Amino acid sequence: MEGAFGCWCPGCQELHALPYPGRGWGFNGDLERPTFSPSFKIEWHGLQDGVEAHRVCHFTLTAGILHFHNDSTHSLRGDVPLPPLPPDLSDGYFVES
Repeated sequence: MEGAFGCWCPGCQELHALPYPGRGWGFNGDLERPTFSPSFKIEWHGLQDGVEAHRVCHFTLTAGILHFHNDSTHSLRGDVPLPPLPPDLSDGYFVES
């Protein structure tokens, strides 16, 4: 995934691609404890609880901790450690703890 950082979202149970460098986001360069700024707000239409819905995942990633904002449509809120990528999504480049 050139030009993006792959982040497994435990709230959405799917991969989010976080673009860098540029495009308005900063990245600290640390693959073990990544920090991006500002926050990411991903919006799309998809199934949620079996029903087509407008979905939102809004989070800040700081020092390897996902902070989910209250406008996310999934149930996770607050701070959650960034989980490793599932094995079928890892390209071997990313360092996982």
